[in-house]
Amino acid sequence: MSIARVYTVQRANKDQGKCEKDGTLLPKGSAYRWWTKGFRSRYKHVRCMKPSCTPRPSELESSLLASVYAAQEDAQPRLSALYSDVVDNADELTQALQEILEDVAAATDDVVQQYRDQDEQFGGGGNTDSAERADTLEAAAEALREWQPDGEPDACEAHDEIGQQPGCDDCQRALESWRDDAVNSAEQALAEMEV
Repeated sequence: MSIARVYTVQRANKDQGKCEKDGTLLPKGSAYRWWTKGFRSRYKHVRCMKPSCTPRPSELESSLLASVYAAQEDAQPRLSALYSDVVDNADELTQALQEILEDVAAATDDVVQQYRDQDEQFGGGGNTDSAERADTLEAAAEALREWQPDGEPDACEAHDEIGQQPGCDDCQRALESWRDDAVNSAEQALAEMEV
């Protein structure tokens, strides 16, 4: 793992060109941030100070883990969007959450294979750092695949089960509360993923 350090300059001594993300001009005297990615890299990444141009961890990582970080970052807004979805069926929501986590697990599998290939190239027989990283990532991907929401949604006091009375506001509130807990649990599984 090698995350680049981001430097902030409050007043540029010379023209810095354009922000590489949104094209904002960075003339002399403007504030900007910059970093170089990778060992002895000479390519300087330059961004303006807008919050939307803040570099993501995947943009700062120079190892194979960058694609795992990118998958996690792409999954986050998809998970957050589910908080506002109207839930009619707990199974459909569970499936949607599992699909998002599976996408991250699949991206992780690709990196695991690359680390395994590196281990073979060095003749490590599973005793190299690459093999160790592959094992850690493989376990993390498996944990994402095994994720399940905690429990089933509860019906309201007037009904025995969710959906027994379509249009019941209390049942809908109970289902939305369960949805929020399930999405939160999936977000937590993603955040606790050991990479």
